[in-house]
Amino acid sequence: SATYHPVYGWQAGPRTPMLRLLLLLDGEAQDMDEFELDLLGLSWAHVTIFLIGVDGCPHHHRHANELQRISDVNHHVSFVDAQGNTPERYVTHELLKRHLGYDISMREFEEMEELPAYTE
Repeated sequence: SATYHPVYGWQAGPRTPMLRLLLLLDGEAQDMDEFELDLLGLSWAHVTIFLIGVDGCPHHHRHANELQRISDVNHHVSFVDAQGNTPERYVTHELLKRHLGYDISMREFEEMEELPAYTE
């Protein structure tokens, strides 16, 4: 049910299935700026971007700020920033919330992590 618009290109129609995409990026791609522009008008997919960066990376903050602005204005885009030593628990919790849409608190997440009691 997609339609072609001469200015905006292909646009999703009301019955077009939505794609859910998780991207792990390091922010070092040559076409990162063009990718960010494409994300602004994205309407046919839900994208969660997990930006990984080392401490002190000159490009990381610039891309993180831009991706955060994009996710603020386009509800199809969510963004998780991980720079330096980011705890796995934080990353997993944020991806559950933002990518899968699980609205759980950190406390609920910690309860999910607990192993069931051992019984004989």
